[in-house]
Amino acid sequence: MEPSHCYARPGKASVQFWTIPDPYINPALGRQQQPIEVKEDATLEPIRLERARVLEGVVVDKSGKPVAGAEIRYTDTEHGGSVQDIFRSDAAGKFTLKKISPQQTLIIRARTKTAVADPVNVVPAKLKEPLRLVVDEKSAFTLCGTVITEAGKPSPKPRLD
Repeated sequence: MEPSHCYARPGKASVQFWTIPDPYINPALGRQQQPIEVKEDATLEPIRLERARVLEGVVVDKSGKPVAGAEIRYTDTEHGGSVQDIFRSDAAGKFTLKKISPQQTLIIRARTKTAVADPVNVVPAKLKEPLRLVVDEKSAFTLCGTVITEAGKPSPKPRLD
């Protein structure tokens, strides 16, 4: 395979990835890039891509019945702790998270309009069976309030997550 080339002026340069072939994940996802001092033509060490994993799970209520349409979110604790995406469980309560790093620790949460699951810490490579998230109304609560602009006026159509 022919190596990729990039051209830069002398000084500090950073490597960025714009497209990554399936089934791999972006090696720079959420990681702070260290600038490289460039003074002349150079060859970088090979950058190894990590094969992504698919994480499967199911959302059930406290009696064990599947919950359709539950919102599933995961937080990647190793790459900044931001919510990566929002997924929904299907009619059988099942969900699939794609392009997951097998070794990263995730915090996975599920909720409906009236019930939530306790957060679960997961390392995908260690899972032997689909993840089971149990939502319960006893763990849920309601927040009420008004979102206002700098002028003190109610904000039109605010969205709180």
